[in-house]
Amino acid sequence: AYEGNTTASHVRRPYDFATGGAGPTSLIRIVSAAALPFDSPGRRFHVLSVAEQAVTYGCEGVGLDASGTGTGTLTRYRAYGFNAVQATAGLGTDKALLADRVSACSFTYAPGVTQRNGLVSMSLTLSAGGESIRLVYEAHVSNVP
Repeated sequence: AYEGNTTASHVRRPYDFATGGAGPTSLIRIVSAAALPFDSPGRRFHVLSVAEQAVTYGCEGVGLDASGTGTGTLTRYRAYGFNAVQATAGLGTDKALLADRVSACSFTYAPGVTQRNGLVSMSLTLSAGGESIRLVYEAHVSNVP
């Protein structure tokens, strides 16, 4: 969905959004005459509006100071547009501090295949005064095209 290419060999297609007849019906019309290159076993598709914004979570300055307190931060960045490749720098000024005193942080993704979900794993360790707590969360990512 993040590729800027709309040729027949890519999965992204422009669409026209219009309100249907009476009631809360809506119609999404694919503008491109080119068929999508792959069939979807789950008969699913995703609609991505350019008004939406990509979001990145980043850990910066992670480590411990002499007193055993975390020196890093966890920050959320948004409003920098969609990119085919995840940006790692120049994410703009629209950011929010989510946590400080971060001593360790990791985000990993195991992609899976069309028959199996992917898995995002997140781990965050907060430290202060020589004591630490580690928070871990895992989320399944649907890989059904």
